[in-house]
Amino acid sequence: MPANPPPARPDPTPSTAPPAARLRPIPGGYDIDRWPITVPIRPGEAIPGWLLHFASRYQLSPAQLLREFGFTSRPATVDRVLDQVAECSREITWCLGLAPRALSPALCGWPAEASLGRYLAHRRGIRHHFSGSRFCPRCLAEPDCIWQRQWAHPLLPICLRHRLRLQTRCPGCGQVPFSDTTWLGSHGPPWHCPQRCPRESADRKVRPFCRHDLRDATVIEANDDLCTAQRYLTALASRYDRTAATTRFEAFCDLAADKVGIEALVTLGAHQERQQIR
Repeated sequence: MPANPPPARPDPTPSTAPPAARLRPIPGGYDIDRWPITVPIRPGEAIPGWLLHFASRYQLSPAQLLREFGFTSRPATVDRVLDQVAECSREITWCLGLAPRALSPALCGWPAEASLGRYLAHRRGIRHHFSGSRFCPRCLAEPDCIWQRQWAHPLLPICLRHRLRLQTRCPGCGQVPFSDTTWLGSHGPPWHCPQRCPRESADRKVRPFCRHDLRDATVIEANDDLCTAQRYLTALASRYDRTAATTRFEAFCDLAADKVGIEALVTLGAHQERQQIR
């Protein structure tokens, strides 16, 4: 006799498993290679301060941020940091969705910076090195504050907004902010000192960051004469930056050199150049 046929299979029961995940369509004009948080540089903001702000939004340090753009070696000077940002400025602005030349004003400087650079190059034969930055405690105490580019200019020692002398050293560690590249490993708000604490002995232990609140620094009022002189200097630099005749501005720098300490700047710049040559 022929074998009995196998029993019929039962009807399949509805599956309780969730449906397979499907890729969401990408809206038109959206680029998945761009970074999700845009951190634009604001008018008058310094590149070191902006790098700290940019990095902190991604919970990174500026050094880690620069490595993301291909710079694996740690820069030895702040000037080299600025050079690296200039080299990858187009890539940075593209990744953040900014205008292609959004960083140019901060990298190219402004009239007083350009005029001082020409003065040092033509009259003293040295390059203007970034040797740290002053700061205004009142500006840092304002909401949504920035680290201002003009604070690093050696001939502009006054905050005209608050009529105060800019402070040079952190009250906590006694160092000039951004005077070296230790801040590349830091992160935090603009009013925290970005320097590492001074080395107390010859050991090679990693020093902690200072992070002193710079808003607590002592303020010293500037008199009317100093404020007027700085306004005149800024206007003079802006006027002669637009022309080829810079003789008057250079003569003014010669006249003001003994008054605002430009000789100390020249000596420091020459020392830094000798160190780089070695």
